[in-house]
Amino acid sequence: MARTSLARQLRSLAAEHRAAQELGWTPQQVHESGADVVRTELGRRGFLKGALGVAGLAALSSAGVALPAAAAGSRIAVVGAGIAGLSAALRLQDSGVASTVYEAGSRVGGRMYSNTTSWEAGQVSEWGGELIDSGHKTVQALVRRFGLRLDDLLQAEPNGAEPTYFFDGRYYPYAEATKDFQQVHNAIQADMQSFTWPITWNSSNAAGRALSNLSLHDWIATRVAGGHSSRMGQLLDVAYNIEFGGETTDQTALNLLGLLGYKPNPGNFAMFGLSDERYHIRGGNQQLPNAMAAALPSGSVKLGQRLTAVVANSDGTQTLTFATATGTSRVTVDHTVLALPLGVLQRLDLSRAGLDDRKTRQIASMRMGKNAKLQLQFNRRTWNSTGPWPGIASGETYSDLGYQNSWDVTRGQSGDQGILLQYTGGDTAGSFTPATPFNDQSSSYVRSVARAFLGQVEQVLPGVSAQWNGRATLSAWPTNPLSYGAYSYWPVGYAHQYAGYEGVRQGNLHFAGEHCSIDFQGYMEGGAVEGQRAAREVLDDLGVK
Repeated sequence: MARTSLARQLRSLAAEHRAAQELGWTPQQVHESGADVVRTELGRRGFLKGALGVAGLAALSSAGVALPAAAAGSRIAVVGAGIAGLSAALRLQDSGVASTVYEAGSRVGGRMYSNTTSWEAGQVSEWGGELIDSGHKTVQALVRRFGLRLDDLLQAEPNGAEPTYFFDGRYYPYAEATKDFQQVHNAIQADMQSFTWPITWNSSNAAGRALSNLSLHDWIATRVAGGHSSRMGQLLDVAYNIEFGGETTDQTALNLLGLLGYKPNPGNFAMFGLSDERYHIRGGNQQLPNAMAAALPSGSVKLGQRLTAVVANSDGTQTLTFATATGTSRVTVDHTVLALPLGVLQRLDLSRAGLDDRKTRQIASMRMGKNAKLQLQFNRRTWNSTGPWPGIASGETYSDLGYQNSWDVTRGQSGDQGILLQYTGGDTAGSFTPATPFNDQSSSYVRSVARAFLGQVEQVLPGVSAQWNGRATLSAWPTNPLSYGAYSYWPVGYAHQYAGYEGVRQGNLHFAGEHCSIDFQGYMEGGAVEGQRAAREVLDDLGVK
């Protein structure tokens, strides 16, 4: 980095002129537009790395700000190249601080993994993370930064479309579910008034601790009229099984209260409260981590590096041990950001990482949800119409027939074809036993489970099975050794002992990922927010504004 104010200004000017040349703008236009606008425009034109160069991007972001000496020579490792790790590395880079990103897999993105090759008509699906809420502002800002576009999935649905519920051998009309939810809403509000959200390891009262210790299954049994014998009770049980990937007997009731407790009124029943799952990145979500990685210095993302152990040294540094294709390697660094899925974090050797007792117990006690996505393509989207089901269907269904939940992956995409996703959680998802985590119809196993799904969903959306074109994919996240599950959740008794401690640093060992977030746990937004938070911790230590 430049050592004087004048040198920094000159570097910034040089960066502006290089950007102006590539964009066909004047240097003044580049200067007045600012770094984010320039990055976005360069991203659209495919020059994200080459035009400004990494130093130029940093100069535009922090022109006139000197790096402290400690920061200039600091060795920083970010472990995990999912959205959390890349957000951390990008935030550091934006402040002029370099890091090295270590990734066990052969690509970046982690649980953001798009499928652009399996389907007719060029349609796109996601092996992993798919839906972005209206309130996910960090991910949306990154999308804008890199010139990507969001499809509004709700706007793409037919006018008046509704979810379709099918329990006890018959349809459960949306209007009836909304009416039944009035009583549930009242029960939720009564519980929410008994404690202050969120319950955390250092902030809870007796009522909150009782709810932390109450299973979601028992909450339904004691709060919902008719309990699990009612259709509303069955609907909630299925919905939260898939939402968090765990049996409701294992989940704390706070998982439901945290999502539904902030719904202001019971009208227009929404299964997951303020979460609207409205957007998807046009062309596939994996474009975002790809763009983020491309914005980092060449060679700073190292693939095929599987972390196995962390040792905290007496001088405050950490020694990291990696398994690689050629053997074992070790690096010693000043700061480490562990941006790994919870399931991977739980399998590391952290016995000499200097963790306190609460941190050790927190990592061991949290749960990784089991979820799977079986996706089938159909010649026509027959569900986008009226039929024997109530109202106009959208493809979103819930049932007790074995498949649990479905939705239309291709909302907002062109083509007559449509992809219907069977989404499962908990023991149902854990029962999938494919040969590898990600498969298509070339696998006899995938063909078999696809036919089973057709037999189930045909009872809810009659006529749909005749439109299947034979294409299918299965992503079974519990079998993936790079995650060991889909995303995290709080089990019974967890919140009042550990919630909020997931991101608490241990010396110069920092933690990031969706599992560290209370507000956005399980979402891509949670990974992005927590990655930036961890980077901010490092920057504060280095004295970088």
